[in-house]
Amino acid sequence: MKLLPNASFKDLLRIDNIFADVINATIFHGHRIIDPTYLSYFDTELTQNIQYNDKTLSIIRKSNLMKRYSYYDRNILFGIEIQSVPDKNMPIRIAGYTYLSYIILNKNKEKKIPVIMIVLYVGEREWKYGNKLSDSMKVPESLEKVFNDFKAPIYDIREIESEELRDLVTKIYKDLQVYLLNN
Repeated sequence: MKLLPNASFKDLLRIDNIFADVINATIFHGHRIIDPTYLSYFDTELTQNIQYNDKTLSIIRKSNLMKRYSYYDRNILFGIEIQSVPDKNMPIRIAGYTYLSYIILNKNKEKKIPVIMIVLYVGEREWKYGNKLSDSMKVPESLEKVFNDFKAPIYDIREIESEELRDLVTKIYKDLQVYLLNN
């Protein structure tokens, strides 16, 4: 079985109508909240140097796809990370991408706005890991209230109802991927 490559999903999601369709189908359960007219690309590539034990680590990070939604007083960054293999470190990665987005906003002297990151899981195997950082470690009960439990909202493409998608290309692409996963 040959699955559609992640690059295909990334290319498809560059189209504002399709990006909005996926955000509306996942986060907003099919309600048309995000209008693609008000989306614009947001570059998240960032190189950061970190001093650690007298060594400089140069880190280059970039999330799959981020778009800014600007509509009157609403200003939000939405990101979609496409994942084809289950990854227990996904909450850490999502926390990192969120952090990078805030660093870029700060560097550009922009006002802080909400950053919403989701994971679109398109893999063969069932996602067996949790979606919170605490799912991969033991947090003492006495610290649960103060522990920053980063979440990675994970949406399996097989579980997105076609009725919640409005764009025909998105529906066809989703149905094709599900067909390939099941056959």
